[in-house]
Amino acid sequence: MRFLKDSIGTWWISIVTGMIIFVSLSAFAVDFGKINDPYAGFNTLRANYHDEMNKYFNEKLEKLVEMVENDEMFYDRAEFSTPVNNNGITDASMCTADNVSSYCVSMGALDVYMTYVRTLTQVQETLDIDPEIVIQDLSVQSLMGDTTSRNNEIAQEIIEAEEIMEATMAAYNEFRMAYPMHIQYQEVLENLIAYRRKLRDLQFEVNRFPGKFINTTTLECR
Repeated sequence: MRFLKDSIGTWWISIVTGMIIFVSLSAFAVDFGKINDPYAGFNTLRANYHDEMNKYFNEKLEKLVEMVENDEMFYDRAEFSTPVNNNGITDASMCTADNVSSYCVSMGALDVYMTYVRTLTQVQETLDIDPEIVIQDLSVQSLMGDTTSRNNEIAQEIIEAEEIMEATMAAYNEFRMAYPMHIQYQEVLENLIAYRRKLRDLQFEVNRFPGKFINTTTLECR
């Protein structure tokens, strides 16, 4: 349990909000049934968790890209911004499935991670018994050794999963800030290319005129 407190304390978003408020599980397209069953086994839980977290961030990235590319006023959309209640306080309960703000995405990821950690903690409280092995054939020493080894793996997985989540969230936040600038840069570049083409066409027309006009001040025809 100490790790859970340390984990929450180190999570950067808590610095902004001052407290952790878990998002409704139904708000995001994550199959929590795959990561909250302690009887599924550690290896299965680990594979399911990373698969679900990967799908979660991919979905958020797709929504972000679609919003930026299809709506010139995306900066003004509520789904792009951190939700704030009537008292001017950031409110995680107002995060929707379509919200792509760094705050809401991080809270959703944290919800998935904490569900995973709670399940792994339950797994650590069970014995590591291979269902294909007859329990009478196991010695107490062997059973305890396998369980200790598995629990050490779980403890390491909890730490590494948090590090991966934080790194992924940092990458998402950078992408969220950089991608709109990238789109604007592309538009500017396309406009500059079009301007250069127009300027080249104009220069071609200008070059058709003579470089000098002889006796242009005379009124006589020659």
